[in-house]
Amino acid sequence: MKLCTSCMHLRSGDECSKDMYTNPVNGKPIYAFAYTNRMTPTRCGQDATWFEEVDHAALDDLSTIPFGR
Repeated sequence: MKLCTSCMHLRSGDECSKDMYTNPVNGKPIYAFAYTNRMTPTRCGQDATWFEEVDHAALDDLSTIPFGR
């Protein structure tokens, strides 16, 4: 089963960055809830059609970069 916690579109909390809109009042992004996207067949759906797995190896490589030196 593809879980949203392993998807690169999951933002902090339970927001999905794949389904983003811009607030017409202040221009800030509005993100849909990941659960809503997974339960809606015309969006990601239970088959996780928008799923893109996080590349953990690339993230591990970034952790070896020295900062502030």
